Amino acid sequence: MKNDFEIAEWQESITSLSDKDFFYLMRLYLGEIKTPYNKQRLVSQLASFIRKPENLQSILDLLDEFDIKILTAVDLIQHPSQQVLFDFFDGEFTEEKIYSKILNLCERLLIYKKTNPQTLTD
Repeated sequence: MKNDFEIAEWQESITSLSDKDFFYLMRLYLGEIKTPYNKQRLVSQLASFIRKPENLQSILDLLDEFDIKILTAVDLIQHPSQQVLFDFFDGEFTEEKIYSKILNLCERLLIYKKTNPQTLTD
């Protein structure tokens, strides 16, 4: 379970996305966004959606071995960047595969970029 600081950090990361990326994620998970909108309210709705047991289970069911390897590395390596993950998995996966997986995990909200856009967290 994430602590309050980590949840706040996640919420800040989501709200600091460009409008294009923010609304892409919101539409992806919540459907059409009605105006007027409030970013904080939308992020709260997103968090509620993710917390639903059936949605959490679906997220877990869709993890593959590569997802788990990346998530484990992000969790164990303090403040990993893409480059750190490229180096960590050198010889096992290509940079293109790692980059693609990172993007996929970000879209699935399993990892996110902290305030420093080079640093990833789960």
